[in-house]
Parts: sequence; C-alpha cells; structure tokens
Amino acid sequence: MLITASSTDAYAKREAGGKGYNLYLLSQQGMAVPKFAVMGAQYFKDFRLTHGLDEKFDKILVEAQGGGGSLAKASEEIKEIIMGCDLPEGIAADARKAYQYVGSENIAVRSSATDEDSAQFSFAGQLSSFLFVSSENDALNYLKECWASGYTERGLHYRIQNNISLAEGVNVAVVFQEMIDSEISGVMFTCDPISRDPEKYVINAVYGVGEGLVSGALDADTFHVGKWDGKVYLSEVVKKDSKFVQNAPPEK
Repeated sequence: MLITASSTDAYAKREAGGKGYNLYLLSQQGMAVPKFAVMGAQYFKDFRLTHGLDEKFDKILVEAQGGGGSLAKASEEIKEIIMGCDLPEGIAADARKAYQYVGSENIAVRSSATDEDSAQFSFAGQLSSFLFVSSENDALNYLKECWASGYTERGLHYRIQNNISLAEGVNVAVVFQEMIDSEISGVMFTCDPISRDPEKYVINAVYGVGEGLVSGALDADTFHVGKWDGKVYLSEVVKKDSKFVQNAPPEK
C-alpha cells in the first residue's frame, strides 16, 4: 500500500523510511510539502522474495567479508542482479499509481532507508536520488536503482562498522515526489551539528536545486539563527557563481 499524506502514522512510521516519514510528519503539521507518494520498504522485501534474492545476496556478502573479498565487487554484483530482475506485476502497478498520484511534469525519485538518519546513525549521501524524472518508465527503472543504492560499497562499509546487521536485508523505501525547480535551496539543522547547541538553527543555502549543496559541489551561505528570538548570530555569505539547474545551456 502506498504511503501518502493521508496514511496512518503507524504505517508511515514503519514503512516510509527516514525521508518518507519526515515528509509525512511535515504534511501532518500543515507544511507546504511537495506532493509525494512512498513505496514502502515492504515492496523491496516482496521484490527480493519473488526473485529469491536474499539468499543470493547473503552469499555474496559473506564472501565479500571473507579473506580477499571485496565490498565494491559485492555492491556491483547486487546492483546488476536487482537491475536485471523484472518488477512483479503488482509492484509495477503500484509504482505507476505512485507516479500518477504525484502527477507532476517532473518528479524526484528518492531513496529512504528504514534505519536512515536516526539519533544513532546517519546514512546521508549513501543512498541515491534521481531528479527531474519525466516519464513513468524512467520512474520505475529508478525505483530499482534506489533499491540497489542500499547496497553501495560505502553503505555496506558503514553498516559493518556500526554493527548494523545485513542478515535480514537492506530495507529501502522509495519516495516519488513533485520536483521543484527551485531558485534557492537549503538545509536546516534544528540543532547545531558542530557545537550541538540545541538553541540555534543552522541553515546552509545555495542557488538552484539542492543537489549542489548536499553533494558538496557548491560552497554555501551559512546562518546561525536563534530558535526563540529569531536573531541571526552568525552570517557567512560566500561568493556564488554556480548553481545546479535543469537543462543548463552548454556555455553555462
């Protein structure tokens, strides 16, 4: 079952993953959240079950962690397997429903791991997202790409180093969301990530879509703002001569 702004909290919390569930919570607070539908983690479990993939993946990962093994090779093998499997009819039908529900000329297809960005762990930058997706067929292909991104070399290293079990599979939900071709994008931390000061927001912002910021490709403006008084305690404005946009002319 797809997860939207009208789903129940318990189901969204269990199935939508970090990004998906927080989009749900924001929508419940009346925030202006671009329209979304989440393919919950159960869809990936069903996909793996249909094709008998968990046993194959377990074997690949055990060999990768043995003497002379390679997580990079394991990641490539798992992705190749996922991309080579057809979507079961029911999953494909619901993915089309999700695409049509969002109903935007362009959508973003975003990975959302069920253990993502908790108080203990951060999977930021380890899972894939695809922007300006303009066709249903592309959206269904990127659904599998997002699932495969749960097994990137970097992500597997992180899970092993933090003793996160791989035995039950990597569970990834996927968000289909209206794509905003933004003039300015930013990230706001509700607690200063460096000083851990809970009394200040830290805001980073760039021109264009947010990929330029979250990928680290662009320098960002930084603002430290008091939560209760709205005062700007620190403002660092950098020179910004680049931005990420859709279909930029070659000369730009």
